Amino acid sequence: MHILRIGAAFLALAVASGAWAAEVTIGGVPITLPVPAGFCELSADHSSDIRMQTDFGGSLERTGSRLLAISADCRQLADRRAGKRLVLDDYAVFGTTVAGMNRVVASPKGYIHEACAGLRAQGASSQVPDIKSMLEGALARVKVDSQELVGVLAEDDTACYAAFILKARHKTMLMLFSSAVVKSKAIDVSRHADYRDADATLGVLAKLKDTVEALYAANK
Repeated sequence: MHILRIGAAFLALAVASGAWAAEVTIGGVPITLPVPAGFCELSADHSSDIRMQTDFGGSLERTGSRLLAISADCRQLADRRAGKRLVLDDYAVFGTTVAGMNRVVASPKGYIHEACAGLRAQGASSQVPDIKSMLEGALARVKVDSQELVGVLAEDDTACYAAFILKARHKTMLMLFSSAVVKSKAIDVSRHADYRDADATLGVLAKLKDTVEALYAANK
């Protein structure tokens, strides 16, 4: 599943290491990608940005997906460019599957429902009552230098939202993932941040939903 592919790339990058209005083309269809508020786009003018794009893009390619764009917290990005930090803790990624680039999604709602159903079938969220319990369960299961699927956090007509927990040696990180369909093309949007607690996770989820809403608005 493409959600797990994005998660694998997140793991590989993390362990190893506003309107943006970027224009991309998926299967001949032009798509406009917005950047989250307070974020800045990575630039080919900075070697550290190029390394991150190359590393993440390579990780996605190995799992059958294609990196479309990355943006990050502007202050963190400036510090990384200045050599004051090694790893970005708060960034957003747009991607899609290589195999699905020429696919026309006839039923966006059906596609989104199928994405959520596939995750729920794994049993990650079928026996827990709320997001806090889901997160606590994932934190108890995850091992160092590995990732754990938390489960589906939300589903509506625009996207399926899921979460992963990554436990590195010195910190625990969160990836919130959404599967959406724009102009009949499947697009994955993820938001990455340090894990703090359930309330903070809900805050990140709200920001991801804002980005997905902006994605649809930019492509009407």
